[in-house]
This record gives sequence, structure tokens and C-alpha cells, in this order.
Amino acid sequence: MESILEAIVGSTSDAIVTADAQGQVITWNPAAEQIFGYSEDEILRQPLTLLIPERFRAAHEAGLSRVVRTGQTKIIGQTVQLTGLRKSGDEFPIELSLATWVTDGTRFLSGIIRDVSDREKALENLTQSEERLRAIMDSTQDAIICADESGHVVLWNPAAEKMFGRPETDMLGKPLIAIIPERHHVAHDGGIRRLNMNKEPRAVGKTIELSALREDGSEFPIELSLGSWTIGERHYFSGIIRNITDRKQAEKAVREKTEFLQLTQVITRAANEAVSVKTVMQLALDQVCAHTGWSVGHLYTLDESTGELVSGGIWHIDDADKFSTFRRVTETAGTAKGASLPGRVLTSGSPAWIEDITEDSRFRRAQLAIELGVRGALAF
Repeated sequence: MESILEAIVGSTSDAIVTADAQGQVITWNPAAEQIFGYSEDEILRQPLTLLIPERFRAAHEAGLSRVVRTGQTKIIGQTVQLTGLRKSGDEFPIELSLATWVTDGTRFLSGIIRDVSDREKALENLTQSEERLRAIMDSTQDAIICADESGHVVLWNPAAEKMFGRPETDMLGKPLIAIIPERHHVAHDGGIRRLNMNKEPRAVGKTIELSALREDGSEFPIELSLGSWTIGERHYFSGIIRNITDRKQAEKAVREKTEFLQLTQVITRAANEAVSVKTVMQLALDQVCAHTGWSVGHLYTLDESTGELVSGGIWHIDDADKFSTFRRVTETAGTAKGASLPGRVLTSGSPAWIEDITEDSRFRRAQLAIELGVRGALAF
């Protein structure tokens, strides 16, 4: 019989704790260790008050004294709800069933303790008023969207309306794929299938970055936190969605600045080590083109006797054969102030960008560049 009892005490998910008349712990099962965070070695012969929030300890001491003195307690034979204290200092709700007995003239107490944190949280959520929930939904800047197991929208808050450009009346009952770029539809459908197979979608419980689709067809980056739950036999999932466009732009700006600083450091180091100005200029041009992804780069120098820009003979070319004619034409033509793209920079002293050379009649090598697949040009 004793072995059976030991098996029950060792396997139950409820904490079973025994204390002596001084309120010191004398038995402590594995569930108690898991619930409160104390190992058996840490808690044995320690006072029960370690498990009780300080504001309740005086009442505990009074109750213990009464039980030891009279054998009576107000809660013997009842299940009561109290507050427990973990080793970490966190408080949590418990259900306690208390018993007491006397052996050889010594009184003992035992408690069966259940952690009801999950239940209390669920009850708290269920008892929240609709007004409070609606206030939260209406005031948050994040889109909050809920959908059923078929992927149709059942909740769509005002932030979702603003973020996606779609009113609630248009989205309730509609499929979520309306806000998902087509390239992500297969992954989305796979997540719905996993949910209906009683398997959590891989993204549940995580915060992930994706792309979303506005009503006008434009895409934007989002951060998505996904959750799921079941009511009866029906599955639901929710998404809290944050528009991270500004953050992505800031990250891009920082990344570009960092890359530019690294570029500057490489060029500066090379300049200190180079044996000639031409060597430095070639390395600088190669590094700039590699940094920007340009297939062609050319360095001009100023002929002070004529005031024109002339080819410096320094090039960065990804495909020398392809651009051989372009290079020859460029090297044989001088550039006066105000003429062509380099001449405009010489005149203004500021960088100049031609986004589409087919629309700029002053770009003298336009036809040749177009034939080579070049569309944009920058000079500085």
C-alpha cells in the first residue's frame, strides 16, 4: 500500500506538501518542485511561509497556531483559493485542500495544491467586458485580425482598416488572402491545413517579418505575431500586425551609412599604401562600383589648358568586350563645361543623376548606351 501511495504522490501534477506543528516542510513531491521552483533539498525543514506572500503570513501563523492548539481550522475539508509564492518571487493563484492529523501526539498538516494560473487567466479573459475589449481594439496602432479555420476574417479592428485600406464591412467573412501577396498564398494555405489537422502553424508563438498587401495593390513590410486557439471543435487564429516601413527605412539608412564608412576606410587605407595617384584612383573607382553595383565606371580629369574634362584612362568595366566601343568613344571625346553629364557636374559642382538616359537629349552617348542595356547615369 505504501508503494502505491508513493507512486501516486510522485506522479500527480498537484503539489502535495506535508508540514509539522512548527510549520516546517517535511515532505515535498516532484509536482511541488515544479510548481514552486524549490528542490526538495532546498525546502525540507524550511518554513511554509516561503510559499506564502508576505501580506498573508500573519493569517497563516494564526491559523497554524489554532490548528496545533485545538485541531480545528476553518478550511479543513474544503478547497479554497489562495495565492502562492514561487522561488522566483512571482505570485500565482492556487487551489488548496488541507488536512490535519495526529501521530504519537504530534500534529501534522498536509496540503494538496493545484496551480490554477491558466484557469484564472482564462476566466479573467472571459469576464472582461465587451466595452474594454473594444476600447483596446479601437485604440491600438497595431492591426488585430482574427480568422476561422477556413481563413475567413471574423475580427478586423480600426487599425487594420487604416493599415490595409479596407473597411471592416468589406473584410468580415472575406478570405485573408486579400491582404497576402500571391507569392505567399501557398505558405498561408499550408498553415491553415496544419491548423485544421490540430497542428499549430509553424509561425504560432513567434514574431516574424513578412510582406502584406494594401487595397491599392501596394506591398509593405510587416511584423506579425500569430496565435491560435480552439473553441469546441472549431479552430481560430489571430494576428497582431505592425507596419514596420519606417523601421526598415531606418535600418536601410544605417546599413548604407555603415557600408559607406567601410568603403571610405578601404579607400583611405589604400591611399596610404599606394605608390601612385593612378593606383589609388583605380582602386577607389573599383570600390565605388562594387559598392553601388555599377557595371561601368570612368574617371575624368580636368585639362586646365582647355577647361575641358578628358578621359583619365581609368575604368571599371565588368565586360570589357561588350563596352569596348563605348570606352573608345568616351576616351576620344572631350567634355566642355555644361556639356553632357560630366560637363554639367563640372559647371554646377554638384552630383547629377539621369534616371533614364532615353529622356535626356543632352546625353551624347545615349544611343550607344541604350544598345548596351544602360539606362541610368550618375556623375559626381
